[in-house]
Amino acid sequence: MERPYCRFIEGGFSTDERGILQFFNHPFLESVKRLYIVENFSTETIRGWHGHMKEEKFALALTGAALFVVCPISAPGRQLVTAEWERVTVLSDRLLWIPAGCAHGFRCLIPSTRILFFSTATLEESKADDYRWAITENHLWKVENR
Repeated sequence: MERPYCRFIEGGFSTDERGILQFFNHPFLESVKRLYIVENFSTETIRGWHGHMKEEKFALALTGAALFVVCPISAPGRQLVTAEWERVTVLSDRLLWIPAGCAHGFRCLIPSTRILFFSTATLEESKADDYRWAITENHLWKVENR
């Protein structure tokens, strides 16, 4: 499903008698300068708000699942455009693209969830393009019963 401020990059699987190979054959890797893995100690921990005007990120759940909220940043005021939150669940079968000009936060839904992030900026470039906000919208992180 296409989303206005973030989207999933579909991958695939190849299976034979040896096992399963998962792949993401997408040109996003050409722009990646670093990667890191995040694991929270509790499913109650919320990491956010963190955003960049130039840096793009990609997120993949190595284990477990996480609820992400992505929100555009207004260019002139560097404020969150709170009327346009997007909530998405990140699993191991799809790579979440968080474009430049957006902020994000996440909450792990399953204990021991590990999120692999790919970044298009070096650590120095990222620090120069770093914007952070306090988490004030607690309703965004609640898991909804369906």
